Amino acid sequence: MNKVMGLLNAYEAGQRNFAGIDLSGVDLTGVTLIGLDLTEANLSGATLTRAFLTGTNLSRARLNWADLRYSKLSDSKLEGADLTRTALTGAFMVKSNCRRAKFSGANLSHVNLRGAQLSDANCCGTNLMGSNLRDADLSRANLNWANLTAARLAGACLTDARLTDATLTDAHLEDTDLRHVDLSEIAPGQLPAVARREDIAYLCHQSDRLATSRPIANGSQWLPQSSFPLIAHEHPDDAQAIALASRKASKIRRRLGYAAKTHSLRPYVTVATAGNGLVWLRQ
Repeated sequence: MNKVMGLLNAYEAGQRNFAGIDLSGVDLTGVTLIGLDLTEANLSGATLTRAFLTGTNLSRARLNWADLRYSKLSDSKLEGADLTRTALTGAFMVKSNCRRAKFSGANLSHVNLRGAQLSDANCCGTNLMGSNLRDADLSRANLNWANLTAARLAGACLTDARLTDATLTDAHLEDTDLRHVDLSEIAPGQLPAVARREDIAYLCHQSDRLATSRPIANGSQWLPQSSFPLIAHEHPDDAQAIALASRKASKIRRRLGYAAKTHSLRPYVTVATAGNGLVWLRQ
């Protein structure tokens, strides 16, 4: 209590520099502390539910096991901060700087991270279900075992991101930069759904190897383009979709528009990797 009162009194008096302060375990529920310098502060286990921390500098701060649910952290700096196992459900973190931050095991479900900087962040095992990551920078981020179910990643940059065993079911990947991303180690049931034909074209335009989840030969497997004749013989509709998807985006869009009128192309659930050229097609 003394720590809290001392902080609030100093804030009311106009002080904004609290770098290195120890606020571990304190209860700051609903407080308004805008524009503070909390660089390298210790907030481990602190409760900051619904706190207003807009524009706050939390670079290299310790926030592990803290409760930041529904807090306001837009335009804040969390560069290099430790948010291991932190609860951030429903937080508002638009355009926040989280470069090299540690989010391992943290709960960021339904967090608004639109336009946020998350390059080189450690999000291993992080729950990002339903989060808004539109236009966010996740380049080189560690997203191994992360839960990105229904996450909105339209326009986001995932260049060189790691996604081993991540879950991307129902994620939105329109205009997402997937250069050098390898999704081949993700189970088919954990891949995102892309129903629109133009999205199929976008995701597949750099692909040179494709796959189908329909049973062929000894079961579902990755298939090179040399297997197209086999697919064409067994599943002509699949072959048509794959052949279209293997062309460059500008040509694919034109051809898909034409194919929709001349062929019975059923809706496909599709995902692709631009990095290793693998595409998974399934109904």
